[in-house]
Amino acid sequence: VEPNTIAYTTCIMAWRNSGHKDAGKRASFLLQKMEAYYDEGLHDLRPNVITYTNVMEAWISSGQHDSFERVKAILDHMIHRSKTVDSECAPTTICFNVALKAIRLSSEPMKDQKAQILFDRMKEMHESGDVKVKPSIQTYNAKEVLKGDVLLSLLQSMHY
Repeated sequence: VEPNTIAYTTCIMAWRNSGHKDAGKRASFLLQKMEAYYDEGLHDLRPNVITYTNVMEAWISSGQHDSFERVKAILDHMIHRSKTVDSECAPTTICFNVALKAIRLSSEPMKDQKAQILFDRMKEMHESGDVKVKPSIQTYNAKEVLKGDVLLSLLQSMHY
């Protein structure tokens, strides 16, 4: 049996669901292997949006301090790769929502500003004609939750 996108993505999903501290690292390694094989002409190993999204989720579930930066790097990589190598790996609304989730769950400073930058990028891509990245109700909710988290932290610091 030859490995293919489904087999690799299933392994990445297993790492995502493992909760292991190395889940993001292991999932990223598998993604890099897939990209290398695909670039060498093995088209049965083409990473897709589901593959990339699960790698992002694996970083989030790993709980590493740099998870948000890793997720953002994957999103940036998807955008670049979709313009230069493979248009099928262009990020979707779900990818941006996962990145917003990564911000919310991180210990990053200035979460609301980072979320706004991400949201603005999403809107810009959509307004430029990319129909796959239209902000959804979940996108707006994620943004509002981040604002609420920041406000709550501020209020708690003022009262204690």
